[in-house]
Amino acid sequence: MRTMLDLKLIADFRNKVNDNLSWCFFKYRNNNNKNQWNCICSAMDWIEVSANYICSHDIFSLGIDQGIELYAFLSSVDIIVEAVEQLHRVIFAENKKIFADDNNCFPDNPFGQNDRVYFKELRACFGAHPVRLDDPEEPGNKSAKRFASWPSRIGNGDFSVILYSNRVDGRNINLGIEFKQLVQFLNKYYSYLPVLTEALDLQYHNFCEEKKQERFTCFGTPLERLVILKGESKKRLNNDYYNHSWAESCGYCG
Repeated sequence: MRTMLDLKLIADFRNKVNDNLSWCFFKYRNNNNKNQWNCICSAMDWIEVSANYICSHDIFSLGIDQGIELYAFLSSVDIIVEAVEQLHRVIFAENKKIFADDNNCFPDNPFGQNDRVYFKELRACFGAHPVRLDDPEEPGNKSAKRFASWPSRIGNGDFSVILYSNRVDGRNINLGIEFKQLVQFLNKYYSYLPVLTEALDLQYHNFCEEKKQERFTCFGTPLERLVILKGESKKRLNNDYYNHSWAESCGYCG
């Protein structure tokens, strides 16, 4: 069984951004005093890179000595999840994370955490910082620490680690990872891309309709009219082509 993502989803999102490039740049380069355009560009690039990595590496074929490849896979999933969350935050102007309280991907996780938190636990234990772990059984207790073993197939799941305690009499925890659950979690976030693509399209459509309804009076000398048109252009896409044409008409190209 090969882990596959539909690469068309990120391609469609990028194409939508490129199709409406002037508007996307106009809207997000300075949105509430934040350059969110840079966030969109970064998210697109990292989703594309991570999705291509995932599609070229079959997680279900990992050998017992490929624990570092499992960590690379988990890191790629983490990048996609965080990038999609960032795109949602920017495009919908909403700080609440999508799927934040869901627990249907890892319903049987031993710590009773929601999917998002439990995935972070898996990523930490399977390579992100395995020698510096908080104790998931005692959240908030800063003195309770865990240390993960190297991934193996000894315990439950497709791969597992043993979480050792820093307490002399502390019991060990066997933590397994199920690849099918991990892929379900990944696809849940990655499949949100069409929602974001549609939202961008709708925002652009609404912007165009709104500007079509706006009326302005153009009067005065030819130069005064050009100044009015320049001001109205700034309210729309502030397109360099039209601004350049305005400057040429006024004789301001030096």
